[in-house]
Amino acid sequence: MLEERINVLIQSIDCLTAVINGVWGQKDEIKGVPAPEISAEPPKEEIDPATLENLCLSIVRKNKKKAKNIKATIKKFGGELIKDVPSEKLPELQTALEKLAA
Repeated sequence: MLEERINVLIQSIDCLTAVINGVWGQKDEIKGVPAPEISAEPPKEEIDPATLENLCLSIVRKNKKKAKNIKATIKKFGGELIKDVPSEKLPELQTALEKLAA
């Protein structure tokens, strides 16, 4: 049993050695390829206004008294309707609406 495992490890080492040798032979070709840029910032998510409209509808369905609060919240972010709110303010609006839903 132990000998089998040792043989499997030896075969694995041989395979890895072959791969390393193959890549080592291509190192000159790889040097000229530029690495892709990596951003420290996470990618920005695009928020769909239709998603926010559905969120508003679900809030109102649960509690119709919150309709005025929703309208006031949308006005705070610069629009009469969700589609009038600038796209850079949509994440903040979504957060505010989610607080209303809670």
